[in-house]
Amino acid sequence: LEQRESNTDPPLMSTSIKAKIPGPHALLRTSESKPVFYFCFPSTSGITDSATPSQFTLLILDVKKDRRETEVGHLKGAAGGYVYVTGIDKSNVIQISAEKVRANVFKVTPASNWDLERGEYAFIATMKLSETGVASFFDFGVDAK
Repeated sequence: LEQRESNTDPPLMSTSIKAKIPGPHALLRTSESKPVFYFCFPSTSGITDSATPSQFTLLILDVKKDRRETEVGHLKGAAGGYVYVTGIDKSNVIQISAEKVRANVFKVTPASNWDLERGEYAFIATMKLSETGVASFFDFGVDAK
């Protein structure tokens, strides 16, 4: 994760937090505009609820020369104190639909009103952003038919 500061009207400061994935393209490719994914979660000990696809967000990635990236947070503040303003950039979010197949297995697709265009995408585990700045991603690319 990278933080990038920019001065606006002093004393306000703005910081973007971007997650970066090495390489300009994912190794996993599809030509389908509505790819199907199966999420399989291990059973839990019964102490907490099992994981569900709602803990993941499907994102459009910005392609750079040597990486793909997306904004996962934005901070704004004044006089040395930062205030958290937003999380993931909503303009990069693709809505998903999930259907339970059996215990701990879900069929996940882009929502019915979404067709994925040619580009780079990733599911981010929204609950797994750690204090060390490490996020869990599953990346893939869509190629034109």
